[in-house]
Amino acid sequence: MDASDLVTSILATLALVVAAWSLWYSRRATVASERSAVAAERSAAAAEALVPSPPPPVSWRLEWESNDGYNLRNTGPKRATVVRIEGLPANSYPVRVRGSEPLTICSGEAVKVIISGTLQAPRATSLRVTCAELPEPSVVPVTR
Repeated sequence: MDASDLVTSILATLALVVAAWSLWYSRRATVASERSAVAAERSAAAAEALVPSPPPPVSWRLEWESNDGYNLRNTGPKRATVVRIEGLPANSYPVRVRGSEPLTICSGEAVKVIISGTLQAPRATSLRVTCAELPEPSVVPVTR
């Protein structure tokens, strides 16, 4: 074996070591990039979870006025149309509303509601309020 064969063998061995190191480093970089992608997906999902959902266009609050009188107030940002109000449970005394149904209640405005009961029909414990702007009826508890 002469000097040129020795140099060639050393260079070939050195090239093999560099290739093995490159392969190890690229696999390590691939694993790190996969971890980073998973972390980015988790971070994006967490950021989406933190974004609050928009408020409903119409929401309700029942305010006690006096005796059996209450004000049902639209606290949402939009006007409520085709509003219907009924007492719950179903066997409760009918709820009386000032004005004829279906009602239109603008944002911030209220409608007078009389909630009473008799010996035969109990007083309503909550109101079911339906309107055209909401897909489901809202249930508003009656509290004093």
